[in-house]
Amino acid sequence: MVSRLAILALTALLGPASAFADALCEFKGFSIFTDFEGGAAATCEKAGEAAVRLTIKPENTPINNSPWYAFKVESAHLDRVDIKLEYQDGTHRYTPKLSSDGFKWVEYPVDRLIVADDKSYVAFSVPIKDGMTWVAAQPLLGIDAYRKWWDTLTSSATPEHSVIGKSLEGRDLSRLLALDEQTELLVVLGRQHPPETTGAIAMMAFVNRLFAGDELSQKFLNRVGVVIYPFINRDGVQHGHWRHNLGGKDLNRDWGPFEQPESMQVNQDIARLVTAKNLKLGYMLDFHSTWYDVFYTQRDSDYTLRPEMTRAWLDAFELSMREVESDFELNRKSSHNPDSPTSKSYFFEEYKIPATTYEIGDEAPISRIQEYARRSAESFMQAWLSEESWYE
Repeated sequence: MVSRLAILALTALLGPASAFADALCEFKGFSIFTDFEGGAAATCEKAGEAAVRLTIKPENTPINNSPWYAFKVESAHLDRVDIKLEYQDGTHRYTPKLSSDGFKWVEYPVDRLIVADDKSYVAFSVPIKDGMTWVAAQPLLGIDAYRKWWDTLTSSATPEHSVIGKSLEGRDLSRLLALDEQTELLVVLGRQHPPETTGAIAMMAFVNRLFAGDELSQKFLNRVGVVIYPFINRDGVQHGHWRHNLGGKDLNRDWGPFEQPESMQVNQDIARLVTAKNLKLGYMLDFHSTWYDVFYTQRDSDYTLRPEMTRAWLDAFELSMREVESDFELNRKSSHNPDSPTSKSYFFEEYKIPATTYEIGDEAPISRIQEYARRSAESFMQAWLSEESWYE
């Protein structure tokens, strides 16, 4: 079989005759590909001997400013290619991440980026290693990474993996469930918005700590069932969307209308669990990413069910983080809008439970995300267990 690198070498010699039908663009000397899960760039135009201009545009508008891009630069003989990303209906947000294999990523040096004053474009030079370099707004985190995670988790702990339904395009909607005789239930949601991989990493680390198997974990799981929907917007991730599902909707603005199959099926599954097992929901956590670390909660005065839970959790977490970051200050923003169709508002209104949107900063290092999530999970379990009963 002729290797892809060999074909690239022929392309370099013979010019831009079509070596790959699935390339976004091919030129004499190099090609740009988006033929992978999460790959996204709208148009591609040569801008020099070893330079290319890519247009980055959203799936539809109006939309949140989360301009996702991901592509591969391939060349048999060039050692670098200059890239210019031009944004439509958005401005520069994510510092490019580079990878030689699609798994290990490094952040491009910020001081070497050329960013327009109005952030309408960014330019940088991509080094080519072994014929190919991946470029993405954030490290790619697709279905294979999730499968590896939950296979490891379910082989050593108690949650069971199952499929509760299908996305708009027919992809599996997964659930992890650890439930036996417990009467209380924690709900965890993840990846409603495709680019928010730092939030996804935090969700995995948080869940890992819940199932660590130590004394705290065992005591918590003996009392509390856990249901996790880790990868809700499968289609959006597949197609490299900025925000929406394949129906062009923000899934975290569909909690209440339930016009999209993903949010509707997750909600129906939770309702079935609650009814079939006569469960009492105790808390909902929805993991996301934004510009900085922040917990969006209700106000303490809003709670009727165990009003001290969120305050006890976050106060303890802040003290825990100061063990490793002496100047750490927790960022909590408290409000409640009953008419907002977010998961946070829906679970508070529908089930009268505390509900928190757990946001991680876009550029947070993976090691810190994991430490942050591990400590927050420990404080969360301790706060939950601090009283004998929520419901007296």
